[in-house]
Amino acid sequence: MKKLTLEKAQELLEFLKGKAANGDITMSQENYLQALELALTLLDAQEEAEQFGSAFILCRASEAPHKLSPDKVRLVWPRSAQETL
Repeated sequence: MKKLTLEKAQELLEFLKGKAANGDITMSQENYLQALELALTLLDAQEEAEQFGSAFILCRASEAPHKLSPDKVRLVWPRSAQETL
């Protein structure tokens, strides 16, 4: 089994979007289209992580996941009331 690449996912996504625009898409293909849209975000972040050492994807309720720039991400954990320095 070959690994899905960013380029192949983009190619498949454009093909299925074309079919959907023409109204010539099956329910199975529509599900595959939705999965490819998510995979594209992940594959793009994975490629960035391989190139720069890290990548981040933000997932929020009722929103599609999207990639964030590692230069603009700040990770903060709240301190618990029992934590002492």
